[in-house]
Amino acid sequence: MENELRGGIEFLPPDMVSAAANLSWMVVYVDTVRLAHLIAIVLGLGSVIQLALSAPRILREGISRTVLELIDRAHGRIVLALALLWVSGLALVQIRTGFDPSAASPKLVTKLVVVTVLTVDAVLMAWLVKPVIAEARGSALQDLSWAKTAVIANCVALSGASWTYALVLGASSVLKTAEPPVLIAAGLIIYGSAYAAVFTAAALLKRPAGGRLQPPSLP
Repeated sequence: MENELRGGIEFLPPDMVSAAANLSWMVVYVDTVRLAHLIAIVLGLGSVIQLALSAPRILREGISRTVLELIDRAHGRIVLALALLWVSGLALVQIRTGFDPSAASPKLVTKLVVVTVLTVDAVLMAWLVKPVIAEARGSALQDLSWAKTAVIANCVALSGASWTYALVLGASSVLKTAEPPVLIAAGLIIYGSAYAAVFTAAALLKRPAGGRLQPPSLP
């Protein structure tokens, strides 16, 4: 059978053989880029989930050296995931649109916005959140001021929602051809739910055991 296939290919015109070979390599290339894109999303979202699952440990141990190292490693993986996400994402944009803005679908534009938000959030984590937590080393997480707690909560909610939305955009067949109003509605649901959950948890964190919620301290 293999010999017959080879014999058949030999009788094809050279330009058709070349086109078939190029098509095979293009399929492999596209699949590889898609796989890299998926790995980036899983790595980023997995890092956020790991930090969320570590919350009980952080509450128990306080802001220790181990906790700071955990946050540093998670942030490093997120930065790596973002780099891979940008490289693979731009490769997919080139494949699908040739960098022609008029050929960009609403979903593609939404994905670019989400990745940009993730990049800004990673910078905020490095510039604001990590220094705040490092300064509080040896303290309990509950002892942070409301302003510092709000900064951390905002970055956590923004990161978790954005990675989740990136995963949904990549996995949903419904959103693949969705119009902007549907994409905006989906984003509002995901981001709204994330912010509600994170800030509710932050408010409960500031509640003393058996007491009322502590009001923000005046400067």
